[in-house]
Amino acid sequence: MKAKLDKSNLFSSVEERFFNELTHYLNMINDLHIKTYNFLSKLKASCNPIGFCEGGFGNLKPNSYIKPLVDRITFSYGFTALNELQELYNSKSLYETKDDRDAFAYRTLKFINDYVNQKKVERDEGTVPYIAAIYGTPAESLCGTQLEQFKKKYGVIDKVSSRAYFTNSFHMWVGEDITPWEKQDAEFRYFHLSSGGHIQYCRFPNSMNVSYIKETIERAMKLGYYFGVNIEKSYCGKCGTVVEDGVDVCPYCGSTDITTINRVCGYLGYSKVDGTTKMNDAKMCELSDRKSM
Repeated sequence: MKAKLDKSNLFSSVEERFFNELTHYLNMINDLHIKTYNFLSKLKASCNPIGFCEGGFGNLKPNSYIKPLVDRITFSYGFTALNELQELYNSKSLYETKDDRDAFAYRTLKFINDYVNQKKVERDEGTVPYIAAIYGTPAESLCGTQLEQFKKKYGVIDKVSSRAYFTNSFHMWVGEDITPWEKQDAEFRYFHLSSGGHIQYCRFPNSMNVSYIKETIERAMKLGYYFGVNIEKSYCGKCGTVVEDGVDVCPYCGSTDITTINRVCGYLGYSKVDGTTKMNDAKMCELSDRKSM
C-alpha cells in the first residue's frame, strides 16, 4: 500500500522555502542600502552646489561631507506584482481572495513590512545607519520589463505572465470590473502596510456624476487614503469633439488625430498625441485593460 502524501506539510515546506528566499533578497537590499549610505556620506557638498550648498537640499559648505543630509534620506524596500503572486498561489486575484487564510500576497507584504520595521529598530539601536521604509512603487515601465524577464525564465502562466505587464505594487488588477468603493475596500489593508509611499486610485468614466466622485473622495479621506481620481479625456484634434475612452477614430469626422490625457506614469499626461503614442507596448496594454484604475 502506498503511503498518502501529506500535502499540507509539503505546502508548508514550500512556503517556508519561499520566505527564506525572500529573506535572502531583503538582506541583499539591506546590504546595498548600507553600501549606498556609506558611499553618499563620503561625498562633499561641492558635487552638487545647488542641491547641497544653495538650499536645494541643504546649506552646507562646499568642502563639507553631505552625511547630515544623507541621514534624513529614506531608503526604500519596493515591491510589484502582488496580484500575480496571489494568482500563483491559488489562481485567484487579490480582489477574488477574500479570506485572510488564503491571502498569501497579504502575508508576504506583512512579512516585508515586519522586516522593514526591524530595520527601524536596528537604526534606533545604531546597528543600521539608514531610515527604512516599505514603498508601493509605481514601477511603470519596469512592470513590462519584469514580465518579460519572468516569462523568459518560467514561460507563460495564465493571469500571471499571460499579459504584457505585471500589476503595480499592491493594486488590484486594472481590469477588475469593480466599483470605486469596492476597490477602496479591497486595497485598504495593503495600502496601510506601504507607509513609506503609497497612493490609491479609482477610475471614473467621463459620464460619472460629480456628486458620486465627491462622495468617493470623502470616503477615501475617512479611510486614510492618499487618493487619486482617474478620468480619461480624449478629443479629436481635427474637429475638437470629445470622444469616448479608447476610441482611435473620431465618430464624427473620421479623423485618427486623437489626443488622450490620463494618468500614465503616476501623473496626468498624454498617452496619445495626434493619434500616436510614445508609451511602451506594456503600458499601452495596461491602459487598454483598465476598468477600475
